[in-house]
Amino acid sequence: MSKTTKRLLFTIVLLLGLCLWGVFRFLLSHGHHFNIYIFPPSPQRYVAIALDYMDNGIYAEGDAWKAKKVAIMKRAENLENYADTHELLNEALVIAGGKHSVLLTVNAQDALIAEQENPTVSLDADGILYVKLPAFAGTEGAREYADKVVDFVEENEEEIKGVIIDLQDNTGGNLGPMLAAVSPFLPEGQLLSFRIKEKDQPVALSDGSVTGGGSNMLVDEVEIDKVPVAILQNEWTASSGEAVLLAFRGLDYAKTFGSSTAGYCSCNTVHYLYDGAMMQLTVGSNVARTGEEFCEVPILPEVETETPLEAAKKWILE
Repeated sequence: MSKTTKRLLFTIVLLLGLCLWGVFRFLLSHGHHFNIYIFPPSPQRYVAIALDYMDNGIYAEGDAWKAKKVAIMKRAENLENYADTHELLNEALVIAGGKHSVLLTVNAQDALIAEQENPTVSLDADGILYVKLPAFAGTEGAREYADKVVDFVEENEEEIKGVIIDLQDNTGGNLGPMLAAVSPFLPEGQLLSFRIKEKDQPVALSDGSVTGGGSNMLVDEVEIDKVPVAILQNEWTASSGEAVLLAFRGLDYAKTFGSSTAGYCSCNTVHYLYDGAMMQLTVGSNVARTGEEFCEVPILPEVETETPLEAAKKWILE
């Protein structure tokens, strides 16, 4: 082997070694952004990573937040496991992101998924379609959730004279499947937007495809002529449930009935920590097609009533 070849091989090995070292150093410092860990983080490092994510919170700014981070890290010094940090991180989340921000353990996530149900759909003798749209957590079963409504509408579209979408007790979750489920009753284009650091990110519907809100979803494109759409809401309509409500806001054929919502209609991002705990962090507000901005205030119904289902049916029939 010539000297030139040896020098070339040495250079290649050296460069490869430097590249691998650089990747190692990068993953050591920033791997958590990709949920990649070279070594399990200490409880203190675990807290520091969580606080790093919280810097994007809607209220995480200025000297007050910096001081709070220092105080949180000080209190974390003697913690011995990840579970011990959760209460502390929940406290920090509320400061950084407000009341809609929370940490959910793996067990809490599993409980939410176990409780979820698919929509209930029926059509009465007057041609009024009733859709009960429950909360939906996670991503597994998202297509089945949306298709439960879309398939029924497709099979009965000629008989539908009016629609009732029941969002009562819908506490939120994954927005994509919910919007996809009611897409036959929404116009194409921008449905609403998320305002994050003064920039609007659209949630849109096009040819049965819902993008920009939760999981991107594609369902059969079903077009229903503009029939009256009544939406039921109550004090447990929250988060993505409120976002569905806002998707209909400003449409001349839609009307809301019931009581004020919970007031959690803000935009959240999700971050997973090393032990599988999920941080839900509020980073922005919701903006309706009317230009109205909502964040931590309840949405009032157009018709306040203690009997929203009966009032909605009466409005549709009239």
